[in-house]
Amino acid sequence: MSGFTAWIMSITGAVCLGALADILMSEGATKKYVKGIVALIVFAVILAPVPAILSGDLSLGLGEYTDAENSAFVNDVTEARYRNAEYALETALATRGYDNADVRIYLSYGNSAPEILQVIVDVTGSVIIEGEANINIREEVAEFTAEALNTEPYRVSVIY
Repeated sequence: MSGFTAWIMSITGAVCLGALADILMSEGATKKYVKGIVALIVFAVILAPVPAILSGDLSLGLGEYTDAENSAFVNDVTEARYRNAEYALETALATRGYDNADVRIYLSYGNSAPEILQVIVDVTGSVIIEGEANINIREEVAEFTAEALNTEPYRVSVIY
């Protein structure tokens, strides 16, 4: 448990114990003295880390995550971002006349942030309108996909 979490837990515990003592005490002259003592205890718990803060010895534990944990988080967020990009591309291709297109983005995880290794766009399930039979499907889809993902065109493969 980090120092910050332990401090918050100790404050919460002191407040809960004070509330419990308040509930269990009968009305009378001693109750106000018990309330005063509990208030002093809570105040002392809140101020407990002040000497360590002033001397510079306190670590609140806010930056205690390892590089591996940070890297895994970044990779997970990047994966989710590109899964959403796949769906958005499939929708955009459908509006351009390529219904049932299937987009898959493959990422490379090097020393830096993940980057696009390859994009495969499968348009074999698309129906071509009769009036547009002479279009170059591979070139049109590859250019659109590369531009949408801001990547190099050679990374886009089209299956048609």
